[in-house]
Order: sequence, then C-alpha cells, then structure tokens
Amino acid sequence: MGLHAATVILLLTTAQGPASAGLDAPELRVPIEHWGCANCHRPDETNAHLVDPRPGPDLDGIGGRVSADWLRRWIGRPADLRAAPTMPRLFGDSTEERADLEAVVHWLASLGEPAGGVAAEEEAALASGRELYHQVGCVNCHGALDAPAVVLGDELLPRELPETFVFSAFSDLSGKWRPAALAAFLRDPGVVHRDGRMPRMELSDFESDALANYLLSKWGAAPAGREPTDDALAARGREVFSERGCQACHVVGGLELPAFEAPSIASLAGKDGAAACLSSGEWDGPRYDFPAPALARMFAGGLVAAARAKPADPRLDFLERRIQRLNCRACHEIAGQGGIPDALRVYCGSLDESADLGDEGRFPPHLNDAGAKLTTSWFAEVLQGGRARPYLATRMPTYGEVVEDFPELFARRDGVEPGSDDPWPVSSDEAVLAGRELMGMQAGACVSCHSFKDYPATGTPGPDMAVFAERLRYAWWKKYIRDPAAKKPGTRMPSFLNEGESVWPQPFDGDFERQTDAMWSYFALGEAMPTPPGVERGKSLVLEVGERPRVFRTFLESAGSRGIAVGTPLGIHYAWDAALARLTEVWQGEFLDASGAWAGRGGNSRGAPGEVLWADAGGAPFVIGKLPASWPARDAKEVEFLGYRIEDDGYPRFGYRIGRIRVEESIQPMLAPTRLLQQLEFEGLTPGTLIWLRSEPGASDPRLEGAVTRRSGAGSPTELWATSPRVVVTREVEL
Repeated sequence: MGLHAATVILLLTTAQGPASAGLDAPELRVPIEHWGCANCHRPDETNAHLVDPRPGPDLDGIGGRVSADWLRRWIGRPADLRAAPTMPRLFGDSTEERADLEAVVHWLASLGEPAGGVAAEEEAALASGRELYHQVGCVNCHGALDAPAVVLGDELLPRELPETFVFSAFSDLSGKWRPAALAAFLRDPGVVHRDGRMPRMELSDFESDALANYLLSKWGAAPAGREPTDDALAARGREVFSERGCQACHVVGGLELPAFEAPSIASLAGKDGAAACLSSGEWDGPRYDFPAPALARMFAGGLVAAARAKPADPRLDFLERRIQRLNCRACHEIAGQGGIPDALRVYCGSLDESADLGDEGRFPPHLNDAGAKLTTSWFAEVLQGGRARPYLATRMPTYGEVVEDFPELFARRDGVEPGSDDPWPVSSDEAVLAGRELMGMQAGACVSCHSFKDYPATGTPGPDMAVFAERLRYAWWKKYIRDPAAKKPGTRMPSFLNEGESVWPQPFDGDFERQTDAMWSYFALGEAMPTPPGVERGKSLVLEVGERPRVFRTFLESAGSRGIAVGTPLGIHYAWDAALARLTEVWQGEFLDASGAWAGRGGNSRGAPGEVLWADAGGAPFVIGKLPASWPARDAKEVEFLGYRIEDDGYPRFGYRIGRIRVEESIQPMLAPTRLLQQLEFEGLTPGTLIWLRSEPGASDPRLEGAVTRRSGAGSPTELWATSPRVVVTREVEL
C-alpha cells in the first residue's frame, strides 16, 4: 500500500527539519489537517486561520453500508489495513478493551439496513467499470488497478501496472462494502465523507453500478445480509463511542453526543513527541501507529507551525493548504507543480477519436494563471458542475462548498481583483461585423475548431465562441491572442501574427489591435451573436462527417456503455458494441447528436438521429465449433476487445478474441444499392474447425480465403470449414 501524500510531505520535510522548512510554509501544517488533529485539539482565536479541522465520515446507517467484520478489523487496528491511517487505534489488547471494541462494532452494525439493486458482476459491466475508473479520473488519486493493455484493449501498450506515486492508495477493503451502498456512495460521496475531499464524479446510475462492480471484483463484497447484533452490547457500544471521543471526528446522523474536550493546539506546541497519541510511551487513549518515528517528530514541528505561523497572506495560505488537501495537482499543474504523471497519461483520452486537439484534447488544463484567465463567475460554475471541455474523458468533478472560495482566491493569487477586468473596447456595428467576418471560414477559420452555440465545429471540437466573453477575462485574452503558445504550450491555436504583423490584410488595413478589439466586440454579444460565415444553420450538436469516416466512442442506446459510432461520408453510419464485439445498428442521415456526450457533464446514451436501416435482432454474429441446438447469444465473458486501428481509407478495423481465436472485423457501407461490405478475418484456427455465420436477409454468398462452404441456405446459418489457420470471410448485406 502506498502512503498518503501528506505522509510523503512529512518525510521529505523531516530531512530538513521544521526550522529550515519555515513555520509559515503551508505544507508543514497540511499533515495536521490531514490527520484531523484539529478535530480534538481545537485552535484558539489566535491560530484558527492556520489549520482547519477535517471531519470524519458520517456514520449514520453505516451498518447498511459495510460489514461488521470489516468494522471490527478497521477499528481494532487501522494500521493493519492501511499505511499511516487517519483513523487512530482506540483499543488495546486486553480482555476489557476487546470487549469495548466488540460493543462499538455491535452498535455501529445495528445502524441502517442493507439495500439491494446493483447490477450483477457481468463481464460487460466490469469492462465498463474498468474503463470508467481509469479514464474519468479515479486513477489519478487512487492509482491504476489494471495495466494499460487491459484497460485500453491494446496489446502494444504495457501489460504491467505503472510505477508512480499514489496520493491515496486504497486500504484493505476486502469484504467491506455492500454493492448497492458502494454504488450510492460513488454517486454522491459527500453524504458520507463530510470533508469534501472525495468529489462527486457525476456518475449515472449505470456508471456507478458498473464502477462498484469493478471495484468489488478487486476487493470482494461484504457478505449478503448482516450479522445479528446484541441490543445490550449495542447500548454499551454507544456509551463507549462517546467515552472514547469518537464524536470529535464523526457524527451519527442527528444523534446528539457530549462534546469532547482535549488540550488545544497551542498547549501542545513544542512538547516532546507532540502529544501522547503520537508518543511511544504507555498511553490508554488514541494512538497513531505511524510507520516511522520521524513522522511523530515531524508532528511536533507541524503543531508549532499550526500554533505560531504568521503567513503574509492568510487567505492565500488557506488556498494552498486546501489545494494540497484536495490533491488538485493530481490532474492540474498549479504554480508550475503537478499535473497528471507521465506514467498515468496513457489512460487519458478524448471522447471523440477524430478530435485533433493534441494535449488539450486529452489532459486537464494547467491552472497556473486560472484566476487571471477566467471570470470569477465562470470559475465558480465550473467548480459546481459546469463543463468547459466536454471532449475530455477525464471529468472535472464537483466538490461543493469545500471549494466555494477558490474563484476569489485564485484571482487574488494571480494579482486580480475578483470580478474585475480591463475596460472592454468600445463596440460598433462596424467592429461587430468585422469580428464576425474574422471568425468565419474565409478569414480566421475559427468555426473549424470552435463550436457556435448549438452548432458544432466543422472539425476539432473547441470551446464555444458564444461564451468567450462570459468565461474569459478580456485582460487575459488580449495577451493570449497575440501569442497563444506562450500562455498554453502545446496548444493547437495558431498565431495570427507574423513577425509582428497581422496575417489578415483586412479589415482595418491589417491593424491587429483593431482586429482583436473587433473580435471581442463580437464575442461580447453572447447569445445575440450573428452566425459567423461557414456555420450551417439549423443544426444541433450533430457531429459532421467530412471526406473521411469519423469515429466517436460514447454511450449508445443500441451498443451500450462501450459503444463506438462510425460516421461515413456516404451518410450511412453504424454503431458497434465493443463489449460483445458486434454490429448493433445502421442508420442513414445525420451522423450523431453529441449533446448527450458533450452537454452538461456527458455520459448520456444516444440513439441514431436518422432512419434506421438495420438493427441487430440478437444472437451471436457467428459461432466457432459445434453449433448448439438453438442459436446462442454472445457471452461477454468470452469476448476480449483488443481495440481498433484506422485503415488507410479511414474506416476502423476492430480486433477481439473469442477464446484463443483472434478476430479482426471491418464494416464499410456502400451505395447503389445500399449495403454493407463486411469482412471477418480469423487467426489461430485448427484446420477442420467449423465456423457458422448467422443468417442475414439480403446477405450474399461469402467470398472465402482459407475455408470452404459446407452448407448454406436461405434462413439457415452458413457452415464453413477451415482449411487453414487463417480464414478470411467477405460478404455483402443489402439494407
């Protein structure tokens, strides 16, 4: 198990000592917050701004969430389940102490009723949960649980877990969680974890069920039902809970428990060993079993800092402590530090495989100058559920009240008065029309990369230009537009200056200052902006297909959570289910309405927006070996999706395994008449193996390599006999 970030901070700082670290250094006090020292040892009015309490989980209904056996192990010896736990050891090994422990377990186990309703552990659900865990952002704090090759279905990727620092490694959670309770917790962690550190990832019911199934496949679920509890023991347990001071960290619903009194932080500062709960001597109170004596010594320095530090700006000191506590740097570079580690970047991706945004399309943005860049109002909206980059697979979570001060504090950190901006340029009809022209296809071609209101970009899906003035500070933007790469290294945004001169000879005779002011005058109209040249009217968030096919991975009604939509220039599009390796739907017309994937926080399933030409009736597309009495459905457990590659013509070629047989499949729509060209390539067959192709109305006789036809007929499966380890089957299906 990996240590918490705060533990590592302690160890690193210990090497220098508190004096060289400086009492005002926020990182010296972060461990005091992390381990909840201020929950018991309250700061007084002179140092309340130097360290914050960290409330523990709400224990109301805990008996319905977790098993009594896990509670017994965790409360008895937390350090046996987790390195450097924030939960202290409260009970010794004597008969009396063990009896008190058992009483507390009986009381907690009596609270709440187990709930059912989570999906079964099916391979398709586990695969969805595996992808969600590693791609929406969980992996950045908790570490990888499966290798990149397994998660992404690509044999060329590493098959070992990445070696990287883990901020919050999972403890021993075997047998802890009841499935439905874990799914409910993942949907809204703040109900239980009151410190706000575990954010809400805006998971749908399907996603939370899938993620819970995946995690429990690693940990093991709590046994069904619940251990019987003894009423007398439970009553005693409530008394012991209060006597041991558990209420200093935990609440139990609305239950009123006596206040817990402990020495103040100021009274502990400078004492040898910091406090009895950190010392190695005899002590019958709370005890933190840290893995190194240096940690206890470090707490002595941290407590001194928590009592006596005098930061130059207490508000910015608070911001840095909160950033460290919430581990914002797991995803974002802030003040030149952090960002997703190189070892984990392989898991980051884009929801639109055709989007060419470079690093911006895969990784969360840096926040080095976020306070100067973003308007305070938009920053607040992002933190509470807004989504600025809907094409990222990694989601911006919702933290709630714990970050409500961030917009103001980031602005002050970057030298900006919250809510302020430079004076906007004086607008005129001439300026607005000039700005509109510059954003169009014949000038800046901005509509090729930026969406406009409900109309998607013609190419790469960049931010909506209609909200620029709402989201960006003009003072930041007018510097950014002169040199985008200086503000955002690696951006796809081009420079519009060539040796200091505008690349546009008109309008305004190439005066770049007037041209950029004209753009902002246009942005300032917001929803009233006239459509720029090059945007087709009457479109919603329907993805456009150009001269080459377009591939988009999303939740699809016909293909489920691992759906892959393929749009083609011919206007005939299809959906493919990666969980079951099968074609599920073919339609004609518009490609795909991406509002479900991009609007709000994404993750909603979408259906075909055009006329459905073909829909899968169910059953396996083919059977290898002996044919059962009735045509079987495909079992997700027998399918291993290996990913896809884009061929020279732009169409994807899907790879998967059925048992030991590797299969590659390509599907290409054709016109005159409307039909599909399907090719299946089997590798690893034993000569003499039978392959049965499901009967499809309008299907032609297959063209074969490495096999011969044994039997075929209308309404019956086609029987093939392999004459080679490699068999290629090509056929057309009229739609």
